[in-house]
Amino acid sequence: MLKNSRQLSSAQQQLELLETARKNVSRADYPGALFDAHCGMLDADIEKLRAEIDTYRRCEEGSNEQPSFDLIDNIGEELIKARISKHMTQEELARRLHKKPQQIQRYESTAYKSASLETLQKVKAAVTS
Repeated sequence: MLKNSRQLSSAQQQLELLETARKNVSRADYPGALFDAHCGMLDADIEKLRAEIDTYRRCEEGSNEQPSFDLIDNIGEELIKARISKHMTQEELARRLHKKPQQIQRYESTAYKSASLETLQKVKAAVTS
């Protein structure tokens, strides 16, 4: 995700370079399936950059979808539900996270309100793998 105008400018320059490279690619330079693979790689990179630039511009214009922060309010409950749906105990989650079971009990008793973002991400990874 582009986060500032400097990154936008850099992405636009990179997009121009990729588009030029794509226009100039020749089958003579890439025999057989290598040509298709190389073009596919360039096309994927071009599409990704275009999407990032478009998203940044929509945000700048204020026309991007307004984010929904509802899930943030319920992230702890969602993590608990995910753990339970995986038939994972608090003890098993604690083992996977290299934490004591009491820590998981404390997190879940407050719906993870005291957990850091990093911890939330680790819990999410553990209960969705």
